[in-house]
Amino acid sequence: MVTHYRMGWKAVRAGLLMVLSLSGSFALADNIVINGNFETPFAGQDFVMFQPGETFGGWTVAITWVDLVGTSVQAASGVQSVDLSGGSAGQIYQDLATVPGQTYELRFAMAGSGVVEQQPPLIKLMEVGWGTTLVDTPSFDITGHTVTDMGWTYHTYDLTAVSSITRLQFTSLIDTQWGPMIDDVSVTPVPEPALVVLLGLGVGGVLLRMRAPGAHNR
Repeated sequence: MVTHYRMGWKAVRAGLLMVLSLSGSFALADNIVINGNFETPFAGQDFVMFQPGETFGGWTVAITWVDLVGTSVQAASGVQSVDLSGGSAGQIYQDLATVPGQTYELRFAMAGSGVVEQQPPLIKLMEVGWGTTLVDTPSFDITGHTVTDMGWTYHTYDLTAVSSITRLQFTSLIDTQWGPMIDDVSVTPVPEPALVVLLGLGVGGVLLRMRAPGAHNR
């Protein structure tokens, strides 16, 4: 006897639609950071300096100057990045629209400027802030790196919002013009565990319907 597997199309389609509706909210979660890869405005080959109080592409500069670095230096994403020490230790921040109690994944790439002449200090330091919380003080060693091989390193953190507006800030701890660099910044919602369970149940239901003897054999 030959067994024919014939999908009950209406039932399977309904199951797939249910799964897609559950997964759609986080499968391609939106990055709530504006201009996270610093491609706006275009800085050309060299760099553009921004002073405290000035804004560029969604970011605000504080403390002192920062440099929007152009195409002559390898970026982690796209062709531009930011040196947080334009002349001394600077800061950029962005106020994000967040949901209180929601967990978000912060992800960014870090490197360091001054690689051509290995400008001291070789270890570049910065602070990462989330609202009023100091998240971390990551470091980067520029030893051996070049403008075409910057050695970008990614950092990832799970952070919870406590208000509807959360300030994301990056602050240099290097008081020279050769500071830490950042690129490819993203903040995306982390799916709730209950939603993941529901997604699993939806997938399981579709698979059971496809395998049920009464539905597929004749």
